[in-house]
Amino acid sequence: MPVLTIGSPALSTLTAADKPLARQLEAENKALAKTEEAADKVIIEKEAIVAKAADKDLIARHSFWGKVWFYGKILLAVAALVAACIFFPAVIPILASIGRLIAEAFNSLLALFRK
Repeated sequence: MPVLTIGSPALSTLTAADKPLARQLEAENKALAKTEEAADKVIIEKEAIVAKAADKDLIARHSFWGKVWFYGKILLAVAALVAACIFFPAVIPILASIGRLIAEAFNSLLALFRK
């Protein structure tokens, strides 16, 4: 028996007894087409999810390295201040006076808001 598909010429030459089988074949072919469409949709959705996950991973990596860079700069600045104080003790009174000026400015700002 030849392979029957929806558009095959052998389908039109079937006898009356074979007509129910032909209808069943058409129904199965339609179901198969719907299944293939659903599989294609699943593949497209899966690709979209993978792309979104890759974007989130990229954002997370940038966020991580951004934090490392930020705290690394702070650590380097503090280390530089400590090294300056160790190797050049005359820096200590200068840093103290700068700190005192900053504290006075901060207190005066707070006094503005307390009133």
